[in-house]
Amino acid sequence: MKMLSIFNQEIKVDLYSGYAAVSADYWIDNSSEKNIQLAVGLPQEGNQESFSAFYWLRIVINHQEPFAVTDTMIGSHFKVWTVNFQPGVTEVNLFYGIRTDEASLSTGEKSIRGNCFRYDFYNDHFRKTDSERGEIWLRMNDGFTTRDVLGLLPDKKFLGGNSILHAWVKDEATDTSSQVLLWYRSIDSLPLNVSSISWEMKYNDLKQWNPDEKILRTLSAFSATDFEGKMLEEEREHAQTIIRLKWLTGLFFASVIIAAFIWSQRRKKPAQ
Repeated sequence: MKMLSIFNQEIKVDLYSGYAAVSADYWIDNSSEKNIQLAVGLPQEGNQESFSAFYWLRIVINHQEPFAVTDTMIGSHFKVWTVNFQPGVTEVNLFYGIRTDEASLSTGEKSIRGNCFRYDFYNDHFRKTDSERGEIWLRMNDGFTTRDVLGLLPDKKFLGGNSILHAWVKDEATDTSSQVLLWYRSIDSLPLNVSSISWEMKYNDLKQWNPDEKILRTLSAFSATDFEGKMLEEEREHAQTIIRLKWLTGLFFASVIIAAFIWSQRRKKPAQ
């Protein structure tokens, strides 16, 4: 009998140029009549599955003060902390930052650099929970919009708007991959300076962001499968062609006006 299960969860992600800030809220139900003390953790850089490094990892349990995680286990591959799950529901809030700019996509003989964010719903302890409540929200920042999302998996499970994406956990967790993967274009050629990021400010921004049903009603079905960015490149080339045609057209009309002016001035000279 499973005594601990995820009753509900809400994942909020702010995507920036080269990095992401993540806020994950879990409501974990202890169905027993006794306290259960459990060491929980997150895989970090150096793990066998090449997880990204975490920045400014903070934990909040039942609305208490946030605390930083310093303990590690299994050869420093996991950041771990201990939670005392009392009977009933315990609320656990996680915040952390990760880089997204160190990703590459291999397509045949070509390797494409870009931004990649991945969130995995798979968890040995909780994945068989009866409840699949919860949702994931993603918000584009730094001038990005959902048009900059080149690839999104699982496909046809998301709703999207100008800068916001949303999916229900039940749709993600039941997908064969059990994970969200978002590939978005890179617009900054300069290397990311992680030390210049105010993670505490990003944490506060996510805390103050409370997406609701009103926002959800503005979204529509969203799909992105152009991981190589071919369609985006074609759109850019088409836009540049239109700009060149407009410039040439403007130059032609300017030449006609100038020529007409010179001709009229020459006609006036004999009369003078």
